[in-house]
Formats: sequence, C-alpha cells, structure tokens
Amino acid sequence: MSVDSRLRHHWPPSMAARVASLQLACLLLLAFSTSASAGIVEFQQAALRAAVWLESVQNLDGSWGSDPATRVVYTSAVVEGLRDQGRRGNAYHRGVTWLENHTAENLDARARRISALLPHGDSLSSDRAELVAGFRPIVGLGSGWGLTGAYGPSALDTALVLIAFADLGVPPDATLVQAGLDYLKASRTADNCWAVRGGTAADPIITSVVVRALKRYVAFDSTVTAVGTAAASRLFVLVTGSNSGPDRQAHAALARLSWYPDTTTADGLLNALVGSQDAEGSWYASIYVTAVALRGLATRLGHNAPNLQAVVPFADYGLRSAINLSLGRNRGDAIRRGELRSIASLNARGFGIRDLSSLAELTSLAWLDLRDNEIADVTTLLGIATLQTVLLQGNPWSGQLCDINDDTRVDSADVMLATRVARGDVFGSPVEMLLRKTRADVGPTWGPGDGLVDAGDAAVLVRAAAGTQVWGCTP
Repeated sequence: MSVDSRLRHHWPPSMAARVASLQLACLLLLAFSTSASAGIVEFQQAALRAAVWLESVQNLDGSWGSDPATRVVYTSAVVEGLRDQGRRGNAYHRGVTWLENHTAENLDARARRISALLPHGDSLSSDRAELVAGFRPIVGLGSGWGLTGAYGPSALDTALVLIAFADLGVPPDATLVQAGLDYLKASRTADNCWAVRGGTAADPIITSVVVRALKRYVAFDSTVTAVGTAAASRLFVLVTGSNSGPDRQAHAALARLSWYPDTTTADGLLNALVGSQDAEGSWYASIYVTAVALRGLATRLGHNAPNLQAVVPFADYGLRSAINLSLGRNRGDAIRRGELRSIASLNARGFGIRDLSSLAELTSLAWLDLRDNEIADVTTLLGIATLQTVLLQGNPWSGQLCDINDDTRVDSADVMLATRVARGDVFGSPVEMLLRKTRADVGPTWGPGDGLVDAGDAAVLVRAAAGTQVWGCTP
C-alpha cells in the first residue's frame, strides 16, 4: 500500500460517508443547478482560508499531524503548501526547523522532506546519498525505488525520488534517473496510468504524482512527453468534479497544472474543491489533503511562479523590518515578491523609514500607517493603485498637511475641499484623492491621522485657515 493510500486511514471515521454524500450532492448540482463556477477571487479566498487553517493546527513543536508515522509527510506537504502560497511566516519557519531536526524513516518521506527543505537553502547531501543508496535493481521487478530496502520498486516511490532528484539538480546520477524513468514507462497500466504496487487498476493519486515527476524530465528523455501527455489526458476522465473526493481532485489539479502550466485546465477540479471546503478552511479536517489542495490553488493563482519567489532587495532597513514583523518573522529575513504582493495592510509607524521605493512591490496594499518616520518623498505611494488609506503624520512630508490643494497656504479653499472629501465626493484621479484624504486627515478624534476625514478634520482646518497655529498644519 502506498504512503498516500495509507494517509486515508488517518481521516475521521465518517470520511467514507461524507465523501459519498459529497459525490451525490455534486451530481445533483450538475443535474439541477446552473450556479456560477468559482473564479479567481474565490480561489484566492479558498487558498487563504486553507493556509490560515493549516497554520492554526500546527503542533507546538512546529510539526503537523498526530501520528509519528506520517508526521514528516504531513509537515513536508504543509511547508510546500505555505511556501507556494507565499506565506513564509512563523508557522512556515517553525515547520522548516522541525524538518531540519528530524530524519525520515523511509524513502517516501525522505524524498518529500528534500523537496520541502531544498528551496529553504538547506544542505541535503546526506539525504541525496540515501536516495542513491536506496535504488533497487531487482530482476523481474524493474529498477527503481521502493518504500524501504525491504520493498520492491513502486511507481509512487520512484516518482517521489525523481522529483527530489530534479529539485536537487540531478543528474549527475543520470544512469539512476534514466533507470527510474524506464521503470515508470514500463510499469504503466493498460490505460497509460499507474497503479498501487502489485495492482492493475489505475490509481489517480499515484498517476498524478508520476505526471508531476515526468514533467521535470521532458528535456532529459525525449520519450517522456508522449507518456506524460497520455497520462495527463487520462486524468481528465479518471478525476472530475463529480466522480472523486477532494484528495483525488487536489492531486489531479496539481498534476494538470504541472503538465499544462498557465492554463485553466484544472479549473473544474478547483471549482469542486472550493465548493467542498469546510467553513474553517480545511477539507474534512485532513491536514494532508488541505495542504495538497492549497498547492493546487496557489499554483493556479501563480503564487509560486519563479518571479514571485525571487528575493526583493530593500533600500531601507526600517521598512524591511516593519514588513518582516508584520509577517511574524525576524527583522532581517529575506522577503520574496509573492509575500509582498499578499500584504493588504501594514503598520510601519516609528521605524525610522526614509526610503519607500520597495513599497511598489506591495500591489495589494490598501491601508498603510507611516506615521512618525523620516519620509520626505511619497512618490512611490502614487503608483500603488490599491492604496485607500495612508497615515503620514510626523514625517518631513507632513508639512503639506492641511494644504489640500497644494498651493502652499491653508485657507477657505482647503476647508471646502476637506468638506467634499468627508462627504465622499470624488474629484480627480485616485492618486489625487488619496493625497487629498491624507492631507485632510488632521482631526483630533484619536490624534492627527486616524484614517478618517470627518467633521473633526474640518474643524481643525477652519482654525488653521483663520490663522491659528495647529500642529501639523504648517505648509
């Protein structure tokens, strides 16, 4: 029995009944409903809920799962899911640390551990040596990898090792890689898929893992493309939104997106996953299934694209510190582009910030507190189209507060503009409105800069226009 098949035995006892109910519900919906399919927004929301749920069920020691036999597998899956989603926060780093300090008991878990840790920069030479040593050339069974030395080769374990080798940059073990690929090609079922070792019926989960492995070697072995394409196409029949549970849907979605990147080929499966997600963000409270589903959603959303995994340089250490702390990390940690693009609000008050140029990467930022810094140039803010509120009091730029029309004086014209801003009138571009709102936010409700423009701000401006010295209103 494969590790992925064994994982199903750790689901709650009511799993079979719930899967059957779900499948029936899906069939009824297909027959009688015309409800709209999920879209990108729904995928984003589902991925966020899944990530938050996974973080909430992490063990105190940084791992995931209650059974020691599957803890490395669970933790590796969640670490990969959170990384693909761009959530390299405290939970992610605690998971990485746990994996770094715990060895795997079999090749299946070791291969998954390698794929989880390698992008983090760990040296895995000893793990690589274990994979090489685990190669099993057995007469009559083929040459590949099994769960341990006591097992013959299997499609699942061979595929997982080949994925790990690709992540490690192998060849140089070209002979072993070719032997593993030859084993996979020779061990196919009649319908161009793969079965549980010793079986003949196609297993969608094992087939999905093999497809992901083959995709990594299309340039290494010219015959792989035809084999992988046939299997990926067969997955369209084996797994749909109505004939399978979320475990198969999640694996098949990840495989399809691996074989056909940058397409909508997995949207039907992802629609079904979104529809079956529990309210708290999981699928049947299964850590493993939820982690694989998260990877599929994150891949479809492009969160794990190479450009989003790139480290962004920061010209201002204070800004970098504020962002890292908001992500639950150390001040000096490297920050990747995908992580920046997921930030919707940022409290960076009092970090000694001078240079805002790196904020241009925060393309989802809506609320920003930059009070009590050393900022004189706010040009970068003008390019963040999503920004709705920015607090800038206590900076050199604050000399422009109250001067809403930017004519170097505070008078009745500014009072009139502030009144219009408070009413919600829109006059000018979004950038102009943002600066007007920021300059008018001088009211005393919670001290200057409370994120609101209301009657209190207008009262302050009336006093400033009459010549009264008001804190911050000195253009």
